[in-house]
Amino acid sequence: MEKRYSETIRNPTRNWNSRKDRMEFSLTAYSFSIKGDIQLRDGRVILTGNIPLLAIPFSSKIESTIRQNLEEVLR
Repeated sequence: MEKRYSETIRNPTRNWNSRKDRMEFSLTAYSFSIKGDIQLRDGRVILTGNIPLLAIPFSSKIESTIRQNLEEVLR
């Protein structure tokens, strides 16, 4: 996603735990600071994170874009 959205995403960081089943991440997109984590459990991907208050009107679009990208990667 960093390559695909390189014009939008700034300062991405990611840190995997020692078992490589959980990754904490942060980035800036459209001047919004975003933090969250991705967990891999029982064949599922669980993504949690914050949505800045000003971005809430776009939350359904954000979620659908993330879901679509994850489905493409996981095929």
